[in-house]
Amino acid sequence: ASINPAGLCPRARMAVRKALRLIPSYPEPVAAELKKALSSYHGICAEEILPGNGSTELIYLIPRVLKPKKALIIEPAFSEYRRPLEYYGCRVDSLVLRERDGFSLDVDRFKKAVRKDRPDIAYVCNPANPTGVLMEKGVIIDLARFCEKAGTVLVVDEAFMDFCEGFSPLKGLSPLRGQSVKKEAARFKNLLALRSMTKFFGMAGLRSGCLIAHRSVIKRFSENIPPWSVNTLAQAASVASLRDGAYIRKTLRWLEREKSFLLGKL
Repeated sequence: ASINPAGLCPRARMAVRKALRLIPSYPEPVAAELKKALSSYHGICAEEILPGNGSTELIYLIPRVLKPKKALIIEPAFSEYRRPLEYYGCRVDSLVLRERDGFSLDVDRFKKAVRKDRPDIAYVCNPANPTGVLMEKGVIIDLARFCEKAGTVLVVDEAFMDFCEGFSPLKGLSPLRGQSVKKEAARFKNLLALRSMTKFFGMAGLRSGCLIAHRSVIKRFSENIPPWSVNTLAQAASVASLRDGAYIRKTLRWLEREKSFLLGKL
């Protein structure tokens, strides 16, 4: 699986051990401390963030809340986008990326498909999984504005964005920083950004992720998510991971080395 081979960071391991004594009690119902940590890490107001039991819980929540009738998925993509859409009776169409385009999204093709079918919702993964292609922030914003005029909600899955984003103490490490649309998602009412703790922070077994969106959208989603969605250990590990700058720097440096090694061998 495409998960950081470094595994759970040292701070998170320590936090999980300390949190074991809290297991007999209920976790924080809305993961308030985690929302605060995510707010600090992403530079987004807490009211614009909804933690979930992994981003997959939030992927399943989207069609339940928005009730789309037609959807467009940029593929190949994570299979869990389609499953809940079809479960809730949504018709799903695909726009398949082409090898001749370097598996990059042809913006004109996307706009043509939206004009033709008028989907209620569209899904794109950035950086893409499994192709690894990273679209520039400006392109995603252009798509969001186009979708807004068409009455389409744009869901951007940024599960792998941490690998090419970093945060303020890491300036200069990666030329790919700054491509996330999380800040724009907090402003656009038709743009949803999904983030995961699974990939970068090696927490697949604990389940933690979040949705970033306009506060009115987050309020609507919050009313439909069950309490105690993120368990005590996942909350503790997530908060500690977001604050472990040494682990984050080590991972990004490792990735730069391995990327050069892989490209050289290819």
